[in-house]
Amino acid sequence: MSTLTNAADAVRSAEVTLRDLMQKAVSSGEYRDLPILARVAEQLNETTKRLEHPGASLTLQPEALRTVSGAKRVRSTSRASHIHKTRRRLSSPNGAYPKFFRADDKLVKVGWSKTDRSEYRHRVPRYVVRLALEAVSKMDSGKGPFTVDQLLPITDPNDHTEIATHQVYIALAWFKTEGIVMQHGRDGYTQLVKTDIDKLLEERWNSLSKAK
Repeated sequence: MSTLTNAADAVRSAEVTLRDLMQKAVSSGEYRDLPILARVAEQLNETTKRLEHPGASLTLQPEALRTVSGAKRVRSTSRASHIHKTRRRLSSPNGAYPKFFRADDKLVKVGWSKTDRSEYRHRVPRYVVRLALEAVSKMDSGKGPFTVDQLLPITDPNDHTEIATHQVYIALAWFKTEGIVMQHGRDGYTQLVKTDIDKLLEERWNSLSKAK
């Protein structure tokens, strides 16, 4: 077994451990920690892919270079690169987007338009968010990531009309920031939090700030 294979197994094991920690966080009501854990788990997943397919992309993120290399020159270069990128993100307004708020019974997504250099807002009814979360909960995690196409169509049980696709994407974007799902690039999403969806939605909804 090669060094890269061993490394991939180690990183994959760490990702599994993080998922277990997220489940425990849900059980104990520590929802505030979930977004951080989800971002780390997503980075571990991407690192595993790089290790499994080194020929496809050998460019590691600065954080990964600092971890796997013992050379002072590499650590110094990557740290300088990381600081430069951090400063660039801080000076860029879209580094803080998207943002999510609640306004009565609607989820509000605030994004940044690079073209107009201004904020834009989309609103999704809470019942649509609930329907999207229900659809996510029915995905079989044992079969790997699911795509939005597999979620669709999502139908309103009241009038049997299909929920607009862009509203499903907005709901998924919020789930991602809340650590409920993790995105695997173009491969789709996996559900990280499995619990009573109404209780979960109530907890997360109430933790949202109200839109101004």
